[in-house]
Amino acid sequence: MLAGAFSDRLTWRMPFICVPLVIVVIAYAILFSQSADIANNIPQCYFALCLACAGLYPVTPGVSAWNINNITGPTARAQGAAYMNALGAIGGIIGSYMYLDSESPSYPTGYGLSFALAALGIASALVMEFIFKKKNRKRDQMTETEIYEKYTEEQLGKMGHRSPFFRFTL
Repeated sequence: MLAGAFSDRLTWRMPFICVPLVIVVIAYAILFSQSADIANNIPQCYFALCLACAGLYPVTPGVSAWNINNITGPTARAQGAAYMNALGAIGGIIGSYMYLDSESPSYPTGYGLSFALAALGIASALVMEFIFKKKNRKRDQMTETEIYEKYTEEQLGKMGHRSPFFRFTL
């Protein structure tokens, strides 16, 4: 709730996706390193599981909001939301099979993939932030007069997120 409230107030999504994912990376690093001897590391592993949950919960709403904020038109937004849900469902399927019974109790494949996917999420959010800033800066260089000299109202209406008037939500 706090991550959503602050990201809305600041109109900035990336930090509220990356910071929780850093927490997730730390959690899976602890689990990866401590779970082989879980009998002697129960407090650390339990703490890491709590960290993982605390880090994972804010990510989905943040990513969903960022996705929908940067898609124009109701049809495209609906398709974008459906696509995100489909990818999430696929992630649930993958998650069900990456913790192998044969690797119990250390689960190096499961914890390693979870760690890697969280790190990939951080990298993806940073790259998207960079690209969106770059595109917004480029669009800020055109004046309204220059835009109307180059495009008609009809062309601008059909451009969606490619319109020089559209600004990506950071």
